Amino acid sequence: PSTELVRKESITTPAGTFDTVVVEVKGFFGAHRTVWMVADKPGVYAQVVDHGTATDEADQTELTYVLTSVAAGG
Repeated sequence: PSTELVRKESITTPAGTFDTVVVEVKGFFGAHRTVWMVADKPGVYAQVVDHGTATDEADQTELTYVLTSVAAGG
């Protein structure tokens, strides 16, 4: 697997606007995801795009997950 820091980007989701770090994650068997990690909230993803599996013709569907809320407190 490989991970590549691509850029910093501001992104707006239903949960708000966040400064993020965009990372390309490529895993085993051709898995590929682009992840927008919230810069000041470790472990919180504003958006994840699953690009499917490049080596599997049956798994070419792109799925997008977007942050809709952030719980207060902790």
